[in-house]
This record gives sequence, structure tokens and C-alpha cells, in this order.
Amino acid sequence: PQSKVWKHDNFWWAVIPVIDGTYIYRLDSDTWTQDLFLSSSTSIQADTKNVGDITYILLFDGVTKDASLATVLYNSGTNEYSLSATSSITLDSDVETATIDIDGNGRMWLASDDNTDINVRWSVSPYSDWTNPKITLASNVTNDDICAVTAYDDEDLGKKIGVMWSNQTTKRFGFMYHIDGDPSGDWSDDEIPGSDQPLYIPDNPDKYMADDHINFAVDSRNGTIYAAVKTSYDATDYPLAALLVRSPDGTWNFYSVRNQDGSSRQPTRPIAILDETNNIITVVYTQDSGGNDIMYKSSPIDDINFYPSTDGIKLLENTDYDWDNATSTKQSIHPDAVIIVSSRSNHVGAQTWGGRTGTGITPTPVELAYFAGTLNNGKVELRWRTETEVNNYGFNIERFSHSPETGWQTIGFSEGHGNSNSPKYYVFIDSDITGTGTYYYRLKQIDNDGTYKYSDLITIEVNVPEKYYLSQNYPNPFNPETRIDYTLPERQFVSLRIYNTLGEQVAELVNEEREAGSHSETFNASNLSSGVYLYRLQTPGFIANKKMTLVK
Repeated sequence: PQSKVWKHDNFWWAVIPVIDGTYIYRLDSDTWTQDLFLSSSTSIQADTKNVGDITYILLFDGVTKDASLATVLYNSGTNEYSLSATSSITLDSDVETATIDIDGNGRMWLASDDNTDINVRWSVSPYSDWTNPKITLASNVTNDDICAVTAYDDEDLGKKIGVMWSNQTTKRFGFMYHIDGDPSGDWSDDEIPGSDQPLYIPDNPDKYMADDHINFAVDSRNGTIYAAVKTSYDATDYPLAALLVRSPDGTWNFYSVRNQDGSSRQPTRPIAILDETNNIITVVYTQDSGGNDIMYKSSPIDDINFYPSTDGIKLLENTDYDWDNATSTKQSIHPDAVIIVSSRSNHVGAQTWGGRTGTGITPTPVELAYFAGTLNNGKVELRWRTETEVNNYGFNIERFSHSPETGWQTIGFSEGHGNSNSPKYYVFIDSDITGTGTYYYRLKQIDNDGTYKYSDLITIEVNVPEKYYLSQNYPNPFNPETRIDYTLPERQFVSLRIYNTLGEQVAELVNEEREAGSHSETFNASNLSSGVYLYRLQTPGFIANKKMTLVK
């Protein structure tokens, strides 16, 4: 539930643990710059609260369970933060998550969970004394349940602090509030958000309402709370990622963001971000449990509808890493936002949003869906796709064949599509491959005004194969074209032929000498009828056969 990102002085900031500790990072254009060292721990789960030039950072170690509050001050002259104070906080030994917020009287509240209880603690400015007794709001939760705290302004009762939690014992979510200025132990009754939804799906009490995912966005104008949650319904056509909305009058409404669609995908770990300027609520979530694509859906707050039976818009594609654990800001976003995600292979990714189209959020200036390369017949084939383009002049294709730190060479240019809201596909063939080794490639995307940014690197290994290999054609089944890959350990004469089930030759793709290495051939079957075909690779010392299916 933590929010590790905030915006101040037109910069985006984030708290990120890296290999030697935890730091504040500043986003400079499209580069993250390391700013302030916070902790030597590499397992910090941070929650942040920005108040002008001061940002409060809860540093909770998810391994040791140690906690502290760092107060950092911003210097507008240097665009850097400095550490003003640090205070220790003693939490229970089995806490899973902890979050902070500040009420209208300047009191800071910290909500945390332990094996069985949901607790809050509080401190007054400068937040150096955390010895006040903890207050238990709920008991008999499971050790998998979590909670989150938020401040909000109620139109009738004034400013409040609210805590929401999951309770997988009762199979429901819980929510209680405290009115600013009341005795610290005075809290409301449990409002039970989502109580109008089924406790569990019919005849299956193991698939129920509440799961341990909660993230808040709050409308500063009227105190409406938007809580992105995950359910445990886990059944086709039932909501998994959802939004619980608390109106200013205290009523709760439930909106499904993404239903399970029968594909075994389980949308998970949703977060809510609010654009008060355009009155849009957006939910970002992981496409499947354990890590996958990062998706988002947006809706006007006046008529919330996420069309839950359909996929959202892809924000980050799951290519090399299992992206998960999205986090963003507690602040209202406009005109841009930053989403940080992480993976279980110790990588961090980020996506910047900006601009608006209808009720959605459009990445700018160019949203690159993927960039990949393959070695085919001694040539490197580079492919990439954009989801959207704004003022895109085009792409320089750059290569380095020894070490990516020592220099790059521009080997080609692909013209962009300018402005586009539909996917665009690009292909570039690098025919100048001389010798074996590692080849590095990247794209330099250039705007019409000359500004540019680089893609991630991809690497292509060019080696002499140690043995023969004939791959299964791809795609298979196919119509009308498919690709057949094979490798040769030395230069030799090669034949590659296609046969029907009667043993009759219907095509000859190769009948000549080929160099050692990897090769690829395209077979076009537009003149053949549907059916099963055999393809055979033959050299003086090797024969291999495989089947493929043409479906028209």
C-alpha cells in the first residue's frame, strides 16, 4: 500500500533501495539521478508524505522489521534534498506493512499490522517521539492481512484520519475513522466497505471478498476516498481488481476494474491515482499474480465504469522481467504521473505518463511496447512496436559490437509516424555482421523538435553453432507464411524441401552452400491447400524432418 513517489518543484522523486542501500532519486527528463542516501538497508519498504519543502519518509525494513522516520528538506537552489532528522519507531516483530499520513492538526499517524491485529500509532511535530501507546482497531485478522492509513476532509464532520484493512478471517474489508482533535483512542465503528458484495461465490467459501491489497487516492476537494483493492473471489467472471469508493456522506460503492476472464490470469496488486483537474480516477494493476504486464484503466469519477470484462491498456510490457508491485504518489496527478514497478529478479522499472485523451492517460512522447532482435541467416533483424506516438520524427538505429560503454555507431534510420494512437510496427535489417561476438543495439527516438531519448539495450550473440539444429516452424499452425530456422556448424551444401503427406515435393527453399551459423527461411504456402506438411533439412552429414500444419 505504500506510496514511494512524490512531486515537488516540478521534479518527480522516489525512494528506491539499490545494491548498496536506499536512496532518494530525482527524475531528470528520462534519467533517474541518485540524490540522498537514506539507509544502508536494501530491503526498505518506504512510504512518503510531502508537505512543501519537507518530505517525511517512513523507512520500514521488511526483513528486520526496524522502522524509522526520516525528515528531509529540499534546497531549490541545488535541486537536492538533505537529511534534517531521523527518529526510531518500535513496531511489532511480525509487521508486514506500515504507512503514514498527517491529519488536519499536524498529528502524524502510522498504521501497521501484525499477526492478528490492526494497529495505529501517533506522534506530534517534529515526530521524534513515538512512545505513545499503540491503538488496536481490529483483532483476529490473519498474518497475511494488511492495512493503510489516509487523511481526508469530511464535509460534515471536518478533517479525519481513516484506516482501512483486510480481514481474511471475516472475509471482508474494514474501515474506521478518527475525527481530528478527539481523544486518540476514539474511533468510529467499522464501516465494512464492500458489504453489499457477496461474502463468497456460490457454494465456495474459499473464494471470498477480501484479499490483502489496498492503496488509497483521496480527493482533496471533498474527501472522497478511492481504495484500489484485490478480492479473493478468484473465479471466472468475478472481479479480482476492484475499486471501493467512500463518498463524502460515508456510503461505500464497489466497482470491478478487471474480472477474471477464464484465461487463468489473476489481475493483482492494484493502485489508485487521481487526476482532480480532469476528474479522472485510474487504477494500475499487474496482469497476473507473480508478475506480468503492468496495465491500467481510467474512468471519469462522475460515472465510474471500468468495463471489467475487457483488458486495460498496457503500460509496461513483461519482456525480460516479471513486473509487479506498482507504486505511485498520494498527490493528485496533472499533467503527468510516474509509476514505479519492481520485479522478483531485483529490477526496477518506471513509466512516465503525460497528456490526456478522453478518459485515459497517454504516455508521451512515444510509448515503445517492445524492442527485440534475432539473428537470421547471418543478419540481425530488429523489430519494435509503438503503441502511441506524439511528434515522433523517427528512430536512429545504433550498434556497438564490443562493449556498450565505449561508443556507438548509427547504422540506420526509420521514419516515425508523427502522431498516432494505434500500434505501429518497425523492422530494420543489419546486414553488416562481420565475425562472431556480442552485438549491442539501441534505438534513439527523436522528436520533431530535436529532443530524444534512448531505448533499453538488447544484445545479439553471433557464435558458430556447435551442432546441427532444425527448429519447429513458427507460427504453427500458419496461414500462409511461416518461418523455419536451422543452424550449421560448418560451411556445406544444404537442401531444405517441403513435402505433402503423399511424399510429393511441393516446395524447395534451399539448394546451395550455406555458411556456418544460424539461418532462417520463410515458406509461403498461399498456393497450397490446408493440411499437414513435412519439411526436411539435409546436408552431407545430417538429416532432420519436422511436421507443420497449414490452416486456411
